[in-house]
Amino acid sequence: MQYSIYPSIGIARVGNDLNEFYIGPEIPGHPGFESDGQTVVKKYKVDEDQIKRQAARFRIFEIPDANSAPRPASLPAGATVEWTVHLVNKKAAVVRGGTPPAQPQRPELAANSAERVIDPNAQTIAGANAAGVKFDTGEFMNRRVPLGELRTDQEQNLLVLGGFGFSSSPNSAPLPSFYSNPGWHDDVSDGPVTARIRLPDGSTIANITPAWAIVGPPDFAPEILGVVTLYDIMLQVGIDSLGLQGPAQVSFTNHVFPLLQRTRRLRWVNEDPNWSDISDDWPSLATASAAASQLRRDNAELVRNIESVLSHYKLTSLQQSFLNEWVVGNFLSDWTGVPQPESTVTPAGLTRAALDSTVGQGFFPGIEGGILVKDPNLYGGPFDFRLDHNQVHAGDLTALMAVPWQADFLDCLRGWWPSQRPDDVRLNPTATTTVRWERGVSTHIGMVNNFSRLGFITAQKDAQGNIVFAEDQRAPGIQFV
Repeated sequence: MQYSIYPSIGIARVGNDLNEFYIGPEIPGHPGFESDGQTVVKKYKVDEDQIKRQAARFRIFEIPDANSAPRPASLPAGATVEWTVHLVNKKAAVVRGGTPPAQPQRPELAANSAERVIDPNAQTIAGANAAGVKFDTGEFMNRRVPLGELRTDQEQNLLVLGGFGFSSSPNSAPLPSFYSNPGWHDDVSDGPVTARIRLPDGSTIANITPAWAIVGPPDFAPEILGVVTLYDIMLQVGIDSLGLQGPAQVSFTNHVFPLLQRTRRLRWVNEDPNWSDISDDWPSLATASAAASQLRRDNAELVRNIESVLSHYKLTSLQQSFLNEWVVGNFLSDWTGVPQPESTVTPAGLTRAALDSTVGQGFFPGIEGGILVKDPNLYGGPFDFRLDHNQVHAGDLTALMAVPWQADFLDCLRGWWPSQRPDDVRLNPTATTTVRWERGVSTHIGMVNNFSRLGFITAQKDAQGNIVFAEDQRAPGIQFV
């Protein structure tokens, strides 16, 4: 029997509410759950200026033999799962240039940088419904900077919660750059997730394939997914360099529809007219006939336009191949309606749902993890999006992200990551015009102090009952800070 932790990479997010949190996406197409693990999350704030943290939940699956699919671990009564996580923020301690790297670059600690590494050491939690294990001993320039905490649910699954969106400079350093600001820190982080199982007879199962946790900034449009995500980037790495086989046949439902829908949905967070020009006549788009060839060609071009409309944006080779095969009619016309989320979690689905909620382009430097994820040497084999812990160290994936992240969120204000950092939004479900999402915030320090007051873009209904995406829970009175 083999055991593995899933998702291979989990995504948590900072928030400034001290108590409430929700669990991030675990099933593709599903937004996630409130902290009870059962209620679908609808609100991402407690009130207008308190953002809930997003927890990443990890589970152990068992693989009976080489011919069997992973299944939830079946443990004997009295068995205890012991989880260990090591979160680190080393952003302010690494060597960095004035702009983000253009190629994958391993982070390197600068000389005499120890006091700028926020490292609360590995923390361990065990059993069911446990809490109170905190990453609160790390320091930045001799000041404590909490990075989050660990909890477990009733089934002994692990919950990783990150920091509180706290960014500061103990020596009151200036904040001029979108990317590199010496003397500043934030409280995002990343690091390994390991586990062992203590059995009732006193023996221990310790050979459990580990995972990784990334704590990133909030996602202010959580139900609008990126067209290219970290899942897509890592999938391409697996195909190009690590022996992973791409799909044998292009499926409209599984491969083309997501590209069309995600690109079309950008109209709710970016006012460029390209997005609204994409058709939502899915049955016609799913037709492989010659009569529909011009429709396919036109809409494929609209998807490809993302590379010129957004900044530093490229579709992956696999995504381009999906569009190419679709245009010429060489695809499976399998449309039966908009796919609905599965009812249960799966190992592959846990990983995909987590990584599909991230940003995979605009690596200047990115949001959750940057261009480093393109390095094939990061991954273990056989490829399942899992990092090789001999190649990656705690804090590496977030090390070359902007410090603090709020500065980059202000400056990337037009066409970078609208699926997470919106550009243009509707004030309510019936609005026909847009306003700037960050309106009223015009300085880096203003974003540091007011990020939690900005609105989330959520699914709502207009007067006709149609689903639209509009701003929700923005705090009033943000005036040019």
